[in-house]
Amino acid sequence: MRLSRQSIAIAALAAWCCGPAPELHAIIPQSLSAELKTIAAELDRAASLRDAGNTSAAQSLLQSTVMRLNVAAFGVYARYNALWTEVLGGLQTPEALGACMDEVRLLLGVADQAASLERSLGSAGPLAMAGLLQSQLATTYKSDLQMKKQLLGGAPLLKNKEQVAELLDQGLEPAAVESASAAAAAPAAPAPKGAPDAGASDQAAAQAWELLSAGSAAFDAMRSYRCMLIKQERHGGELELEQSIRYLFRKPFAVRMEWLDGVHQGRVAVYVAGQNEDRMLVQEAAMGGATVRLNPTSTVAMRNQHHPITQSGIGAALETVRENFARGREAGDLGLEMLGERSEQGRKLTGFITTFRSGAQRRYYCAKAEIWIDQTTQLPYAITTYDQDGQIHERYVFSELELNPELGDELFRL
Repeated sequence: MRLSRQSIAIAALAAWCCGPAPELHAIIPQSLSAELKTIAAELDRAASLRDAGNTSAAQSLLQSTVMRLNVAAFGVYARYNALWTEVLGGLQTPEALGACMDEVRLLLGVADQAASLERSLGSAGPLAMAGLLQSQLATTYKSDLQMKKQLLGGAPLLKNKEQVAELLDQGLEPAAVESASAAAAAPAAPAPKGAPDAGASDQAAAQAWELLSAGSAAFDAMRSYRCMLIKQERHGGELELEQSIRYLFRKPFAVRMEWLDGVHQGRVAVYVAGQNEDRMLVQEAAMGGATVRLNPTSTVAMRNQHHPITQSGIGAALETVRENFARGREAGDLGLEMLGERSEQGRKLTGFITTFRSGAQRRYYCAKAEIWIDQTTQLPYAITTYDQDGQIHERYVFSELELNPELGDELFRL
């Protein structure tokens, strides 16, 4: 029996919303890898149209391809959860789950590819959906993986728990996408302006990685922080004005953001993982201080935002830089330039620039990033990312940083 994409989507959407039945994967194709590679090939073709100057055709193809990717995403998610249920019940082997997790990694890699292409096209409005899908997938699978790890201890029918735990510990890092058309890829996009040659020297790469690793250790050791977040993002091809946001963070994951200027002045948003039905609470001054609950990755919450509140702050930014750095270095795509030292607001900073090899840039979050690390806290002070045309994609400055302040529960209520 051959199922249409529509029937697959309906079945998978039921699983996405309600949780899958153990037998659901029986009506989902045994592998969606071929479909995901075909989607990657279509994204390559859209990139080729973009490089040829046919932006309108590239945007149209991107839109239809992302809709196709949504259907595949539902199918992968449904089978992943159905197989997990059977593994817990001793009806499936850990190897089956491992193969499915490889497919999930491929899905995340294709979603990254689509979001990168979307950013390069400056898509807005109905086309700004690849980035939303990428964010939703990353958030869903990250929280889902943590939940599955917690369930392992209470699964008496599960054999080889250690093997399953090892699979889960491997995580869900997006896989590098090699589409069916990779051998005949579109002409490479030009390297970002001012980019050093790719192929970072071992000494410079080791120095930069040491800075990032020290930052990760410093973040792991802290319990809370507050800072003044200076945020500037490009939306619809236009670089928006800077926003000043008072940002508070407390582990395990509680965030409070207060907008101090700009069009959102007076807005307050809080999010506490596991509370308020995992919704963010938002007060808008323009609405008389009324409080609304929003899914952090919903269209409304993500309007003119590059990242949901669940992926905001120093920790998330640092992890994105580290993940792209490690992946680019391993693949030989990484270019690196040490910028030396400078001082700002009485802080001594060490800076470096990462770039990615022309032709491989769509596999990474950005074409170029400039990172400045505070020598005292060992944490990022400023991160600026650039697109393939050398334009600023986003800029975040974490100034007036205070580590380990006492942040009471009342701060994370509205």
